[in-house]
Amino acid sequence: MNCKPWNVIALHIFSPRLILVAILLLQNTSVFADSGHLPQPWRAEAVTQGRDIDYSLDWFLQTFSYRHIAPHPNIVEDGVRGSGGSITAQRLFYDFRWRKDLAFIEEQYGFIIDVQRSEDFDGAYDRQLVGLRANPLENLEFWLQGDVFPDKSLSDIYLSSRYRLSKQSWLHFSWIRPDHFFSDKTRTDDQLVKHPQTFFMQWRQLFNYSENAGAMLLSLNLSPVSEIDSVSDELRVESESIRGAFRYQLDSDDWSAKVDISGEKTERTYALAEEPDEHRPFDRTFFETTLSMQLLNVPYSPTLGVRYLILKEEGFFGRSSNLSGKLDRKEPLAYIEGTYRLSDTQTLMPALYLGISNRNQLFSDEAWPRRDQEDFIGKLAVPWTILVENGSTFTISAAIELPEFGFGGGNIQFHWPM
Repeated sequence: MNCKPWNVIALHIFSPRLILVAILLLQNTSVFADSGHLPQPWRAEAVTQGRDIDYSLDWFLQTFSYRHIAPHPNIVEDGVRGSGGSITAQRLFYDFRWRKDLAFIEEQYGFIIDVQRSEDFDGAYDRQLVGLRANPLENLEFWLQGDVFPDKSLSDIYLSSRYRLSKQSWLHFSWIRPDHFFSDKTRTDDQLVKHPQTFFMQWRQLFNYSENAGAMLLSLNLSPVSEIDSVSDELRVESESIRGAFRYQLDSDDWSAKVDISGEKTERTYALAEEPDEHRPFDRTFFETTLSMQLLNVPYSPTLGVRYLILKEEGFFGRSSNLSGKLDRKEPLAYIEGTYRLSDTQTLMPALYLGISNRNQLFSDEAWPRRDQEDFIGKLAVPWTILVENGSTFTISAAIELPEFGFGGGNIQFHWPM
């Protein structure tokens, strides 16, 4: 195995790879709906199976257009929010979260429920986190949570602390032990040779300027070297990954500007049962940045934005496809969105997306065809939002695909602050 081991957290903090990610973040809307701002622990099926689908021409355009429209509840607030839509004739994108902190004993304690369903580059995942919060000091919280399954060997343990700089600003740290009881509870012959763990860190800060208000959210997921010997999948895999996400928003009376950045670096090394003496590496590099500005005191409050995406993958993609190959994808995109108020409770928000998809890929099997092409991508969407009550919204959107002028997929969203 050729992955570099990290033995202590300090090595993570000062590793050259992490410093590179931090520089990228400081120089600049996630494809996967804010997932980088939530803990993303190691998953066995992700490293053994990998992704199982060939990305279509407009895959990332579709997921970007299905990002959450309503400002509340956002990724750090209590409430229910969901967005689902068709990506291809066979594939549905669905991002859902229901989080509630049920406080008791003068809010010094809380029962936390956090249900999640989303996806990343390795496929879809579900989490049902339950746990307790305790505030031993006014500004200090401790959380104990578990992602619990009937099969005890698959349960994850979350240990977290949060120091509140103010009511809406904090520093947060989580240590996650995925499949914590695997070695003792599994009924399979699989083994965790080097037990996985994930460290999640987040800094949220609100700023008050003389005439403007700002908000920053910086999140980092670190999964150091782990190793699983999967007899059921007939392979052994060593893996490590870093994910980062950054968001900054600045608001004034006349405009609102926002920057969103996300990135990922993942490395794996596979030893297949049919090739015990050969090691197959896998490497993924992802970077996306989105810049947008909304003009508030002009008709229809237009939002102008640009987004740039880079995805590079090379090596063995896992047991789901059993393919080896290489993907290099770059996508610049420009968009404009407007707001047209039909009534006090109904709003149309037409959006036009125009971009270019530059795809180069070559795989060991024709199941994922070879591509070396640059294509125009475009979409015209008309979301219709209904205000239900107390800031809760329901949105239905239909779209036209450009340039063919065919049906471009539908999207349904619901947002319910609590």
